[in-house]
Amino acid sequence: MTLIKTQDVLQELVMFLRNNVTDPSSRGTTTHQDYTATAAQTEFVITTNYPTNVTSVTKNAVAIAFGTDYTFNYTTKTMTLTSGATLSDEIIINYHYGDTWIYPDFPRLDLSLSSYPRISVKGLVRTNQVLGLSLDGMKTDFSFRIGVFMDNRNDVIEMIDTLVQLFWTNKKSFYYFNAIIPNSTAGPGIDPTRKNEIYIADIDFTIPIQAQD
Repeated sequence: MTLIKTQDVLQELVMFLRNNVTDPSSRGTTTHQDYTATAAQTEFVITTNYPTNVTSVTKNAVAIAFGTDYTFNYTTKTMTLTSGATLSDEIIINYHYGDTWIYPDFPRLDLSLSSYPRISVKGLVRTNQVLGLSLDGMKTDFSFRIGVFMDNRNDVIEMIDTLVQLFWTNKKSFYYFNAIIPNSTAGPGIDPTRKNEIYIADIDFTIPIQAQD
């Protein structure tokens, strides 16, 4: 059985948000690195910066798809093609580096007001269930929560609506899972642990029934 990895799901969610939700504070920098491939080359390493998210990859000026055509390892800064390139293929990795505002964790309580707004992907939980008495398959459901942290109540409300619409519009656009469903929301409310300066709200999501052989 090929297990759906929790870390892959979490990373895809975070990168999706970083690529599709505009940072109100315009943190970080967007750039690209260009390569001319050797015959059958599969690995391309970003040598100039540490990327926070790859926004797109093109081969000979044509966009290729994450997962299907390439993957990216953020630890080694390496983009890997699923099929080797042809000699002299032009590969371009477009990416963002530097500060970001979307993280797979809960913002620290000692952050200054200038560190906001922030979005967190937190509480990713998986539930496994075997399929039938033969025990030949398993299904996995994931649930997770996105937290929005901003210093203006109306901005929080608008961001919650933006995220619900974004995920609903793209509910079947992911690689590591088949669909995603926005569920309940909570808040916004003022956070006393953040000096009563930050409003917070949460959205709960479900990634249903990922069948595995």
